[in-house]
Amino acid sequence: MPKSNLSTAAPPSGPASTSKKGKKGAGGQSSDQRKLSKAEEEMAQQSTEVAARHTIPGVLTSVLFLILFRVLSAKHSGKIIAVLPFEPFQIIRRLTARGLPEGSPPGACSILVIYMLVTQTIRVIAKHFFSVQPPAGAGATSFLDTSKAQKLMKSFGVEEDLKEARKMFS
Repeated sequence: MPKSNLSTAAPPSGPASTSKKGKKGAGGQSSDQRKLSKAEEEMAQQSTEVAARHTIPGVLTSVLFLILFRVLSAKHSGKIIAVLPFEPFQIIRRLTARGLPEGSPPGACSILVIYMLVTQTIRVIAKHFFSVQPPAGAGATSFLDTSKAQKLMKSFGVEEDLKEARKMFS
């Protein structure tokens, strides 16, 4: 194979360079670095806006479920709604027998147990059907992933602890 006559000269360096990539701006950053930091700030701002849009429906849902619980507990106060086929532990029995009269069977359940089961089921089904999760690869998925939160964690010195915790749970 014949050798090429092209020489591989090193690119010019120093102040004589005409490349825009290496030029420094007023803050000592190159234009690419400034563009990148601006894009990261915009992404963090948009992530915060998305989180705010998801917060209001979450609060409204919680208020709705709270009102529903108050209405149901007032209507079914003191009534045995279900009976468990086993005798629960004492700490669980305190939840299952809440609002029931003394002397109720050990496996008796008040409206609280049914309410907890139903609300958790409704939340999972609603999340699935309304798909309130961001699309895959959308970037920051929680407040802790935003640039402001990262700066705040660095100022407190806990960013390494957060990285270790994420490794443990991923």
